[in-house]
Amino acid sequence: KPLKRSAYKKDRGSSAIFGSSRQYPSAARLSAKAAFAARGGLVTLYCDEDVYQIAAVESPSVIVREYTNQSVDQYDAILAGPGWGNGREEVLLPLLNSDRPLVLDADAIHAYASLFQQGMLPQENRTADSIFTPHLGELRVLGTAVLQRPCYGPDESPQLFFANLSELAQRLGSTLVVKSSIIHLVDRSRAITILERLNPSLGVGGS
Repeated sequence: KPLKRSAYKKDRGSSAIFGSSRQYPSAARLSAKAAFAARGGLVTLYCDEDVYQIAAVESPSVIVREYTNQSVDQYDAILAGPGWGNGREEVLLPLLNSDRPLVLDADAIHAYASLFQQGMLPQENRTADSIFTPHLGELRVLGTAVLQRPCYGPDESPQLFFANLSELAQRLGSTLVVKSSIIHLVDRSRAITILERLNPSLGVGGS
């Protein structure tokens, strides 16, 4: 919709992105650009000290900070995981315990699966909306942790694949966006939407 003439940054949503690492320093920076492209008003990127300088010069509009257990209550939505690297369980856990809408991507999915297997997650599902965005490899990790079986295999029928996706979304209390040449969207009600005819030019790192 057209923006109001009086539209201001604090009227248009504030998001926090947790990501990037020495190995993948640009992933969260791409996400910050995407947040602005979606016309968010304020974007804050939390990253490691060793990529801070790189992130800080990427865009003068992005607020760049190091995470030291600050509250995330001031944000309207949180994204965790792009380019994050391994061993992020201690950072992810307080984000999961917050009441902010949360998107878990990439390495945050691996951290979630690890926390789940260790029994470190709250028994009740989050009250705020959550979205998991696994590709097929990450879906296998997530399904093995939560359902104690992979969500797909070479001998499985589409019907069984859909049933596994629906069960996983319900167990997570979240929406799944399963990324491959076909996108499967699965919400908590177990409804599945399939997006076809994707643009193969987007099949590159960061898209």
